[in-house]
Amino acid sequence: LGVLSIVSLYILGVSLFRDQALALLAAAMLVLSVPFLLHVRQARYYAIAVLATIWVLYFFFALLRDRRGALLGLVLAMTVLFHSNYLVFFATAAGLGLAFVAVSFDPLAALRLAGAGVAPLAINLSSLAIFDVGGKASYAIAGLSVQSFAVRAWGYLFRIELYACSVVLLAAFVGARALLTRGRPRPEGWPAPRVCVSLALVALGHVLVLSAAPFLWVRYVVGLFPAFALLQAAAIRALWPANRLAAVVGCALLLFVDRADLVRGSLGSAPAKYVDETGAVPITDMEQAFAP
Repeated sequence: LGVLSIVSLYILGVSLFRDQALALLAAAMLVLSVPFLLHVRQARYYAIAVLATIWVLYFFFALLRDRRGALLGLVLAMTVLFHSNYLVFFATAAGLGLAFVAVSFDPLAALRLAGAGVAPLAINLSSLAIFDVGGKASYAIAGLSVQSFAVRAWGYLFRIELYACSVVLLAAFVGARALLTRGRPRPEGWPAPRVCVSLALVALGHVLVLSAAPFLWVRYVVGLFPAFALLQAAAIRALWPANRLAAVVGCALLLFVDRADLVRGSLGSAPAKYVDETGAVPITDMEQAFAP
């Protein structure tokens, strides 16, 4: 399933950006993502969630483009995602809704998207009852407060920054590109900006729903790893025509520098730790961050 996820991400990248180099870079980033590797090697729902999320995104954007079969594909992908983890299903649905309303709202597409969200729930009514989703939702809402929500949201965002996708680095790449292209008569445009904004909003909506739950389990963001890989690849692709050296350095910072080590005042490489996992350099900090 992990290999299928990498191939599927390449297909998604080509579909969204019409750029094979960007899609290949995104796939490479997923391959070198240590949290992704740690999760897909386990016999649990993680690999299914990653693969299903990729195809959810594929059919979501296909639905917005009014492609034939997109509605059925989205229903099936969301059904698989529901059976991987129902909280991840609801978080992903919220992210899709946020991206749709903020970036691509269209009344007819809204009806199709609503149908794609309701159909999996109708198909899985028995599972909703067995899992007591309504009771768990009531329990979560009863114990929710602004403070607890903010603490959990910060916890998710901080761990995503350290281990999955650096918002700080992405912002730095955007700023560097703006400076490097200043004064140029016709700088190359950003790769599919509406797609990038939509992916960022999907991730934001996902995290906000997770933050409302009465626990902080970072493993529930595993389905966002493909979106993070695409966003990082898009940033590097946008930086490449402005300054190739800056793009190479930025890519190395994203892929090979362990940001958790930087916070602790040292320099390390997460992929190197993964390769030497059975040796003297265990990756216990990352494993603990994504543990239940």
